[in-house]
Amino acid sequence: IFGPSDSPETYLVGEYLEIEENAKIVFTWNYVRCLPVSAAYRSPESIVTVTFEPHGAGTRLCLEQSGVLREEAQTNVRSGWNASLTLLHNRLNHPAD
Repeated sequence: IFGPSDSPETYLVGEYLEIEENAKIVFTWNYVRCLPVSAAYRSPESIVTVTFEPHGAGTRLCLEQSGVLREEAQTNVRSGWNASLTLLHNRLNHPAD
């Protein structure tokens, strides 16, 4: 659940389409904003592909999300993934913090 406290709750939902151990995860992605039932909103479904490849002593993660149609949504999605991946990077590199 995410969003400002004064906005409707928003849930991310999806389904795993492909899992290739140590190599790739593909899943559907969309969000549902819980407004009054008559006005509930579900975003168009998009596809997220995450690939993992050896890189030096670590692993390179590449993420692509296709099917995000609105320009505003593209900006928000890009910002959200950047923030999430930065948090993941920081947690993996500084686990005791």
